[in-house]
Amino acid sequence: MQEYSRLDEMNSQMYPKVESAILCNLDIEKLNEFPYTASHFSAHGDALNWVKDFVNKYKKMPTVGELTDAFPNVDADMKGYSWDFVQDIFKKQVIYRKVDEVINSFGTSLRRDPQKGVVDLQSELADIELEFDDDISVYDDGTLDRLQEYKADREKLLANKGIMGISTPFNALKTIGSGWKPGELIGIFARSGVGKTWFCTEIAATAVLEGTKTLFITPELTTKQYSARLDTVLGYKMGYKFLHSDLANLQPLEDEEAYKTFLQNNNSKSHSICHAIKGDDGITIQSIKRLIRRYKPEFVIVDGIYLIRSQNSRANQHTWEKSYDLANDFKTLATQENISICVSTQANRESFDEFEPPRANTVAFGDGLLSAADYLFSMAKTYDTNGDYDEKLRKIRCLKIRDGAMIQGDMTFAWDVNKGIIEEKIGYAIETSY
Repeated sequence: MQEYSRLDEMNSQMYPKVESAILCNLDIEKLNEFPYTASHFSAHGDALNWVKDFVNKYKKMPTVGELTDAFPNVDADMKGYSWDFVQDIFKKQVIYRKVDEVINSFGTSLRRDPQKGVVDLQSELADIELEFDDDISVYDDGTLDRLQEYKADREKLLANKGIMGISTPFNALKTIGSGWKPGELIGIFARSGVGKTWFCTEIAATAVLEGTKTLFITPELTTKQYSARLDTVLGYKMGYKFLHSDLANLQPLEDEEAYKTFLQNNNSKSHSICHAIKGDDGITIQSIKRLIRRYKPEFVIVDGIYLIRSQNSRANQHTWEKSYDLANDFKTLATQENISICVSTQANRESFDEFEPPRANTVAFGDGLLSAADYLFSMAKTYDTNGDYDEKLRKIRCLKIRDGAMIQGDMTFAWDVNKGIIEEKIGYAIETSY
């Protein structure tokens, strides 16, 4: 406790100096990118708000002299410090203060009910970890203001004759009154290398194109990898011609100006947020719930459910038990948050013919998803009409629809992911050359 007190005393003494260093070394670019607010300051929050008001009014930064005239307690001697160094120290101070406040606030509840208190304390500390974790990065291509959001929802409502649903890539589900509904869980699974992540990107792009705010959680990809895929697929749907290989490998684009136009249009029309989760511990249902409550999406896609930890998981838990727990966790989450959730998982390599869509009992989480999901689909590579393997085709089979008629027969999709082409084929008429 004595060491803790000394550390607390040391930090409280440093707070004003570090905050002074932040204020004295800001410029307009740094201010626009600064992720903290006055509430994160212990001593000079009012000074930060004053700087922001000054910039809004005069379109320039105040000098250090003007700043210290208005706030004499700001230390002008902190000018000239390395911005990266100062910002790093400031971040550590903010985290330390938040943790300190949380721990102190739980004293009574820990004494009253230690077991519940520990659970609640862990949840609060996990929130802090999520907020400041550099391994969790965001790809956000724009949000609508409330009036625009209201108008978009009204247009969707009228177009669907009063029935709301998130559009799907499946022609059989594009009729009025269908689509993914709030509270529904959708499952997708395939053998490794078949393309379930790409198909999840197609599902996301279909939703995003209609203005659906979509949270894409991918433990397997970085944000750059995801954005290159989404831009390729979404670009094709919007009439652009981007090659994924160019975007992913930073090769010269055929038309860079067109890519700029696409990004500008996409920024104003779509809502897409991606969280790439790294680290050995992966992510939990609780973490996903916090992301949902932070970003308030209408649609959530979790690519790689086998990398997610159930809130009820135990060290000695059997796979089938975990599958049921996790599938039910996601179904409950969809219902509680009134959103649609799509999850993908991977079939065992040895369990089936690579040209035959896998059955639920060949998938680690298949039984759990078969029980909890409202829709369940499986994918495989496939043959053309001549019986020859065609790398530009995929076969998707509907295994379950909770309400409504089953989709009869396998669905064939054109598959040229380098060009962003993932489309259900009616006949074999889709032109894939450009």
